[in-house]
Amino acid sequence: MKEEVLFKYVLPLVIGFAMGSLKHLNDYLQVKNELPKNDRKMSYLRLFITAAYGGVASLIAVLSIDPSGVDNKVLTAILAGYLGEVFVENTAFQNFNIKDEMDEIVKQKRINNK
Repeated sequence: MKEEVLFKYVLPLVIGFAMGSLKHLNDYLQVKNELPKNDRKMSYLRLFITAAYGGVASLIAVLSIDPSGVDNKVLTAILAGYLGEVFVENTAFQNFNIKDEMDEIVKQKRINNK
């Protein structure tokens, strides 16, 4: 019973949390050099939120798909954990045009710091 709970609920949540954290760090390292020095601080709250998106997405994927075997559950959790934040970002960009606003903010900060 304990092994079933571990492999069905805890393992996908932990793997998804780790993949969400890696996704956030990847995005942070790509944008870090474009920002001015005073805006290069990492937001730990955003790191936690992104990791939570990954954890919840992987848990939902594993519970809805219900793959057989531990290796299939791990692969499903990895993919869903990484793609959970991508799905949220794409939905937000389509609905709120956040990407255009963020690009304008970064451009303005570059101009102001020159």
